[in-house]
Amino acid sequence: MAVLLINKNDFSDFKTISRGVDVDRIETFIQEAQDFDLKEIICRPFFFDILKNFQEVDYQKLIHGETYIDKDGNEIEYKGIKAVLVYFAYGRYVFKGSVTDAGFGVVQKTNEFSEPISKEEKRDIRTSSRQDAMIYWKECETYLNEKIELFPKWKECIDGCGCDGAKTNGRKKVKIDSIG
Repeated sequence: MAVLLINKNDFSDFKTISRGVDVDRIETFIQEAQDFDLKEIICRPFFFDILKNFQEVDYQKLIHGETYIDKDGNEIEYKGIKAVLVYFAYGRYVFKGSVTDAGFGVVQKTNEFSEPISKEEKRDIRTSSRQDAMIYWKECETYLNEKIELFPKWKECIDGCGCDGAKTNGRKKVKIDSIG
């Protein structure tokens, strides 16, 4: 069974989605956000370490955020990896969420009271969501570096675990529009 680090309810802290959206549909986009987007920006061993240890207290704080005191004595409200995943998943949801597989092919449903936005507008929203996710990811990197002793796999990644992500301080450069 796949581990999902967030769920539909976590969206309410950051984005508004219709209550009527099927949970399974949203979970598909959350899974893609984890597997394709999050895994792309962090070192592979650390990604699997998070999935393995997500129920531990320190990992829960990493995922869901906390208020902490940084090395300079400032109180920081950290939003967690949850914010990153919500924005990645939301971008995917907007871009692909209105498409439905019907018995006679893939369709986009319409009705007399609404009009779907264009593919270009969807792409703009997806791009903006991905950019916002990366802003939250920078906060995650700061948090991880502040709490590095709690996350040995993160330390391995930034020390050079041999994975692609370690070459850029634990994350790869991701072209914002490159991921579907």
